[in-house]
Amino acid sequence: RLKAEGKTIIFSTHRLESVDELCDHLAMINNSKKILDGNTDEIKMNAKSDNYIIKHNKKISAKNQLYSIVSQSKISQNAYESEISLKKGKSYRTLFSDISKGMDIISFEQKVPNMNDIFIMKVEEGKNG
Repeated sequence: RLKAEGKTIIFSTHRLESVDELCDHLAMINNSKKILDGNTDEIKMNAKSDNYIIKHNKKISAKNQLYSIVSQSKISQNAYESEISLKKGKSYRTLFSDISKGMDIISFEQKVPNMNDIFIMKVEEGKNG
């Protein structure tokens, strides 16, 4: 209702999961310096990595030229969930094609970091750059 009325609410928090749920714009501050400012959806889209979350029916081979496995776990009797990191210069289409040979893909989605992950990335960038 307040948004529809053109009202702005300033919300200060250290609990970044609240930002994911409540905010459509954010300014991140670290050590009294603004390190990020913008629309939350755009910030998330710009922070996407080459990691994919894949649900499938068989274990994925660890040795591959396209990707490395970040994590892999059995989520039910006939299903696994894996986080896969594409190697530099490789495409998600090639990854999907390679992985789908010999197994059923239940879901395949690019991992979008949450606000806490983004804050950590930005703080690390500030330390290194």
